[in-house]
Amino acid sequence: MSNVNWEAVAKEQMEIIHEYQKSEECWNALLSYVLGKGYTEEPLEFLRCWNEGNFDALREEWPDAPKEIYYADPLNEEEQ
Repeated sequence: MSNVNWEAVAKEQMEIIHEYQKSEECWNALLSYVLGKGYTEEPLEFLRCWNEGNFDALREEWPDAPKEIYYADPLNEEEQ
Protein backbone atom coordinates (compact mmCIF):
# COMPACT_ATOMS: atom_id res chain seq x y z
CA MET A 1 0.00 0.00 0.00
CA SER A 2 1.28 3.44 -0.85
CA ASN A 3 1.24 6.37 1.49
CA VAL A 4 0.14 8.87 -1.14
CA ASN A 5 -2.04 11.69 0.08
CA TRP A 6 -4.53 11.66 -2.77
CA GLU A 7 -6.39 14.67 -1.40
CA ALA A 8 -3.22 16.76 -1.61
CA VAL A 9 -2.47 15.45 -5.11
CA ALA A 10 -6.00 16.31 -6.26
CA LYS A 11 -5.75 19.80 -4.75
CA GLU A 12 -2.42 20.41 -6.47
CA GLN A 13 -3.83 19.25 -9.81
CA MET A 14 -6.87 21.51 -9.42
CA GLU A 15 -4.58 24.48 -8.77
CA ILE A 16 -2.62 23.68 -11.94
CA ILE A 17 -5.85 23.44 -13.93
CA HIS A 18 -7.04 26.75 -12.47
CA GLU A 19 -3.79 28.49 -13.44
CA TYR A 20 -4.02 27.06 -16.95
CA GLN A 21 -7.60 28.31 -17.28
CA LYS A 22 -6.57 31.78 -16.11
CA SER A 23 -3.73 31.93 -18.63
CA GLU A 24 -6.08 30.81 -21.40
CA GLU A 25 -8.64 33.46 -20.40
CA CYS A 26 -5.87 36.05 -20.40
CA TRP A 27 -4.57 35.10 -23.82
CA ASN A 28 -8.07 34.91 -25.34
CA ALA A 29 -9.00 38.32 -23.91
CA LEU A 30 -5.78 39.83 -25.19
CA LEU A 31 -6.25 38.56 -28.73
CA SER A 32 -9.95 39.39 -28.83
CA TYR A 33 -9.27 42.92 -27.66
CA VAL A 34 -6.40 43.61 -30.05
CA LEU A 35 -8.10 42.07 -33.08
CA GLY A 36 -11.65 43.06 -32.33
CA LYS A 37 -13.42 45.37 -29.95
CA GLY A 38 -10.38 47.31 -28.83
CA TYR A 39 -8.68 47.51 -32.18
CA THR A 40 -6.44 50.54 -32.13
CA GLU A 41 -4.09 52.13 -34.56
CA GLU A 42 -1.26 50.86 -32.40
CA PRO A 43 -1.89 47.16 -31.74
CA LEU A 44 1.84 46.42 -31.68
CA GLU A 45 2.38 49.06 -29.01
CA PHE A 46 -0.39 47.47 -26.94
CA LEU A 47 1.17 44.02 -27.35
CA ARG A 48 4.65 45.35 -26.58
CA CYS A 49 3.43 46.89 -23.32
CA TRP A 50 1.67 43.67 -22.36
CA ASN A 51 4.67 41.52 -23.27
CA GLU A 52 7.05 43.73 -21.30
CA GLY A 53 4.73 43.78 -18.30
CA ASN A 54 4.02 47.50 -18.55
CA PHE A 55 0.52 47.08 -17.15
CA ASP A 56 0.36 50.64 -15.81
CA ALA A 57 0.70 51.97 -19.37
CA LEU A 58 -2.01 49.58 -20.53
CA ARG A 59 -4.39 50.78 -17.82
CA GLU A 60 -3.67 54.40 -18.71
CA GLU A 61 -3.72 54.19 -22.51
CA TRP A 62 -6.36 51.48 -22.96
CA PRO A 63 -8.75 51.77 -19.99
CA ASP A 64 -11.43 49.78 -21.82
CA ALA A 65 -9.23 46.68 -22.10
CA PRO A 66 -10.76 43.60 -20.46
CA LYS A 67 -9.67 42.82 -16.91
CA GLU A 68 -8.61 39.32 -17.97
CA ILE A 69 -5.52 40.69 -19.71
CA TYR A 70 -4.22 41.69 -16.28
CA TYR A 71 -4.13 38.08 -15.08
CA ALA A 72 -0.57 38.15 -16.41
CA ASP A 73 0.35 40.92 -13.95
CA PRO A 74 1.99 39.15 -10.99
CA LEU A 75 1.81 42.30 -8.86
CA ASN A 76 -1.93 42.79 -9.18
CA GLU A 77 -3.78 40.74 -6.59
CA GLU A 78 -7.13 42.27 -7.59
CA GLU A 79 -7.25 40.43 -10.90
CA GLN A 80 -5.60 37.19 -9.79
